Amino acid sequence: MVVGFSLSLPLYVVRRGDMLYFRMRVPEDIQGFLRTTEISRALRTNNPREAGRRAQRLAWITADLFDDIREGKYRNMDHKEIKRLVADWLREILEEDELKRISRDRPRGLHEIDDEAETLAILETDERERLATDDHLSKTGIAQALLEERGIVMDKEDMAFKTLCRELLKASVSYLEIAQERNIGDYRGTERYISVGEANEKYIVVNSDTAGRKQNQEEGPLLSVVLDAWVKDKLQMKEWTERTRLDNEPMVKDFIEMVGDMPIGRLGPEHLRDARDRFLRVPKNRQKTPKYASFTLRRLSEMDIPEKERLSKQTLHNRAVKIGGFLHWARDRGYPVKEGMDTVMKFKLERRKQSAARAVFSPEDLAKMFNPGSYLKETKGQAARFWVPLIALCTGMRIEEICQLYLGDVREVKGVLCFDVNDRADKGLKTLSSERLVPVSPVLKEIGLSEYLEEVRRTGAPRLFPELEKDGVSKKYSDRISKWFNRYLDRIGIEDDEKEGKKVFHSFRHTFANTCKQKGLDTRKVKQIIGHEAGRDMTLDHYGKAYEPDVLYRDVMAHIVPEVNLRGLVGKWK
Repeated sequence: MVVGFSLSLPLYVVRRGDMLYFRMRVPEDIQGFLRTTEISRALRTNNPREAGRRAQRLAWITADLFDDIREGKYRNMDHKEIKRLVADWLREILEEDELKRISRDRPRGLHEIDDEAETLAILETDERERLATDDHLSKTGIAQALLEERGIVMDKEDMAFKTLCRELLKASVSYLEIAQERNIGDYRGTERYISVGEANEKYIVVNSDTAGRKQNQEEGPLLSVVLDAWVKDKLQMKEWTERTRLDNEPMVKDFIEMVGDMPIGRLGPEHLRDARDRFLRVPKNRQKTPKYASFTLRRLSEMDIPEKERLSKQTLHNRAVKIGGFLHWARDRGYPVKEGMDTVMKFKLERRKQSAARAVFSPEDLAKMFNPGSYLKETKGQAARFWVPLIALCTGMRIEEICQLYLGDVREVKGVLCFDVNDRADKGLKTLSSERLVPVSPVLKEIGLSEYLEEVRRTGAPRLFPELEKDGVSKKYSDRISKWFNRYLDRIGIEDDEKEGKKVFHSFRHTFANTCKQKGLDTRKVKQIIGHEAGRDMTLDHYGKAYEPDVLYRDVMAHIVPEVNLRGLVGKWK
């Protein structure tokens, strides 16, 4: 059954030039039915491992096809007869539509035209989505009614019946296109239907490519359908965490909202250039800003938004990278994406040193921030406000990693008290390398973290900071803490650095990393604590296990003392 089998390539995979193909021989007993001796299809990848995965999936589908043919589920049918039946149906519903318009006893108002246009557009989008997702069996009821009217008996499992359903779905899309044109007084769409006999006035559908549009099969599924497939693939292949999904999916959804949910093959460079120009004019945090929250992205892009309220260059760059990644994935998976589309929206950023990407907190900043007078006033009776910034200062952990901790995530491992950063229960991780054990700093113990842990255990609360809930648009435990901390920095006069950038909660990570660097501590151990990839050392990365908590505590945590006097906070967490 297998042609072109090679020890160097997976089963059902053959090489032709630089490309890999799926290839399976058709059994002799059904070669006459299929009128071919083999099934061949481009796998659209040069990676043998990925080609093998795709080829195996195609092999299952093809084997099922062979079995169905042998069982008589597929029969050679007269395709012209099916086309003629569908053409009759389409002609009838177009005539009914015109009769309805003729029968009106008064002219329609403009609002009625707008309402009907909106309804027809929604219906067309729904039908196109069904066509893109191969949901042609949604037309089963109409197909059965047409067959019964003509006394034709056909099994639902018959290929001819499925073909009829699919042709009806295509015709439904055509009807809705023409109905929308008629709704604004444009009858040129009727030219797609020509007479095949003056006596009986039958009509057949002429390929609408004459109007300059590709058939929907060539255009592929809707962008929204491909987006769902992208997200599902990334999660199933464990290339993303749930946190990564939340960082990527909304960006592409915004892009689809901006260009319109069209078939992916119809997407051209002009759509991306237009979207790029429009994103330059939309405001940041639009869903959190009441005056902008009710408007669509396209409407916002046409408004005069003050420049200081618009998306930053960095945000625009990140958005373009994520959209480009989506289109690159789609092209790699065989969707009809035009070449080079993944780079059209590129935004150029000013080059900066990597060490200056985010500002660190200076000793003067930290002295203002943790001054007992202001800090204790701000955090009185609110344990999360008290502990979250201190934990970030002493460990470099991300804000959500801290805020989502359960009490059971603070535990001893080999005699060292650790924060267990993981994605169990309802928690999330930014990257796969974010899962780690972070030794608790001795500074935190001196301030009273152990006593706080015992206090929470006595209450029976499951989480380290029970008062925090998943809030905001992002549904993160850190939402309220993040907002409070930003306001606190403003109140105490922490100013951004003109050269290095903004000072925000994330600056704690840079401050921690900078302290480790200035002390000359082992880079690989620091990266493990922070949750970054260690590097590209084959021996250590591939064969070596992670450093044990006692090693990290001895070689890193025991040496890190924040450049600020925290004695005024000892025992003041209550």
